[in-house]
Amino acid sequence: TTTVEGIDEGGVAVQVPTFSYSGPVGPLMGLMGYKNPSSADRRRFVDSLELMLSGVIKMAHSGGKTKAGKKKAPKREQMNNILSNVDWTPGARHLEVTVNPFFYARYYSAQVSIMDMAVRSRLKSPIAKALYRFVQSHRTGKCFEGHFLTLCDVLNLERDQPLKELRRLLKTAISALVRQGVLTKKSGFVSQDYVLLDRADGALPAPKTPPKLPKKK
Repeated sequence: TTTVEGIDEGGVAVQVPTFSYSGPVGPLMGLMGYKNPSSADRRRFVDSLELMLSGVIKMAHSGGKTKAGKKKAPKREQMNNILSNVDWTPGARHLEVTVNPFFYARYYSAQVSIMDMAVRSRLKSPIAKALYRFVQSHRTGKCFEGHFLTLCDVLNLERDQPLKELRRLLKTAISALVRQGVLTKKSGFVSQDYVLLDRADGALPAPKTPPKLPKKK
């Protein structure tokens, strides 16, 4: 870990903790399964870091619903990229990478995890992603058991849709999480109106420990 200069809420310059790596690119690629990476492999690896510089992760805090049942604007929106700096010297195969300190802080506060990012990237439906966030906000295996309209409200689904369509949307989202191993196969509608959500063992990320840096050769 290291620190970079940031600005606190009062506008004062402070040192913010984050994670940086400076050294040969080989050990990092080794962690990804490359035993003897070629120059093309190294190019693809660095290109992926460029995408992490430009990609944005957005976290919206729900504002709830109006009395009419319409979705309110988020109370707060937080947007960060994953990396804040990449310095690549191809001839020396030397790489310097610094994680965005704001993303780093959220990663270690368990708001974001590598598992979260991997699962969310495979979930195409916004409803499935919302359901995933709801499931991961619970610390026990049985996340929800109750009327499907209550779950619709939790996920901010528009209630003016036909009940048949709401059931279909929930069934599709639940099935997606079952396929990703987040929910067990017994999750779903246990009757026409009641839903059970049961998280699979190991789906909740374990408490985080500081990452180990690969040793420099």
